[in-house]
Amino acid sequence: RETTKVKWGKRWTEVHERTKRRRGAHHNVSSVDSRPFRRDADRPDQRPGSHPRKRSPSMALTQSGSTAVATTGVNKVSRVIAVNLDRERKFAEAFRYFDDNDDGYIDLEALSKLLLCFGRGVTTDELALLRKCLNPSKITLRDFLNVLASNFASSFHMPKTLINDAFKLHNAARSGKKSQTVMGHLEVDDGDLVSRETWRDLSNTFAKPITGATPQDRQSRESYLAKVQPATLVRIPTDETKFAERNRVDYKQWCQSIDVKVHPKSKMQEMLHAFKLFNHTMRQKRCKHIDGELVVDDDGLILKDDLSRIMKRMGAGLADDEHTAFMEVASSPLFAQTSSDGNDCVNYVKLIKHLN
Repeated sequence: RETTKVKWGKRWTEVHERTKRRRGAHHNVSSVDSRPFRRDADRPDQRPGSHPRKRSPSMALTQSGSTAVATTGVNKVSRVIAVNLDRERKFAEAFRYFDDNDDGYIDLEALSKLLLCFGRGVTTDELALLRKCLNPSKITLRDFLNVLASNFASSFHMPKTLINDAFKLHNAARSGKKSQTVMGHLEVDDGDLVSRETWRDLSNTFAKPITGATPQDRQSRESYLAKVQPATLVRIPTDETKFAERNRVDYKQWCQSIDVKVHPKSKMQEMLHAFKLFNHTMRQKRCKHIDGELVVDDDGLILKDDLSRIMKRMGAGLADDEHTAFMEVASSPLFAQTSSDGNDCVNYVKLIKHLN
């Protein structure tokens, strides 16, 4: 900025002196600065005989400021790229540490430990989903970087993004498509296309159908209800002609057509959905999807034996004394109830509200 001020100060001094010479102002000719002035024809941006192009110092400073902003933006991008490269070097060093055979491959168990080292741990269910996307026994460094850039390693799963990244990981690992990480996002050179067989396999794995479980049942429906891990309900259209060709499917367009209906926002809502889905899938209770909520015809009851079995298997599991104490509370007159069939049940709605 100071350099710009000095340059334009000299320029304006020249223009002012030149104007005084032309107009014959009241001054001694001998006192005029004898420095040579550039003629109009010598100016590359000036036509002969025209007035000199005037630019205010504010314009010059504005242009200088724009250049400074552009330079600052470039510097920021350069710093981000440098940070990403440094992170990838650290990821590569950690990968080589877990590569026991020095053959450039690790297995799925080593990948789980590696993700845990960087605070990106995945659950057992997510690891089973990754098994469908990667080569479980031959996971490369590129596959590891792709997983880190995908929604699998994120602390908050977005259903559409998770399924979309699953197709990308599959195309990169199993189909040999070129992939890279750009500004923390996974990009695969596959044209957003996948074979119809792969699409059916992955779509049924990541979005498990609840209604319309068989292709014959879906023919009579416009859409069907499915569950995406961990407990998100989505509605998927059955018409495949919009995004499917002969043998290929545009998985990105298919993911965009998915309608996310229910986003559990608390542990209480997740437990309610878990008991509803259990009664519907395991006990064949009728269900409806009303205003984005799953309504099951179970009167809010679950069999006492089913509740005991669920509490033993959920999460890391309860200790024996913890499980016994929990079932004593659930069997108390406050929550115990007899169903219309005469079975011993527990009102899980009241129980969950009490626990909350």
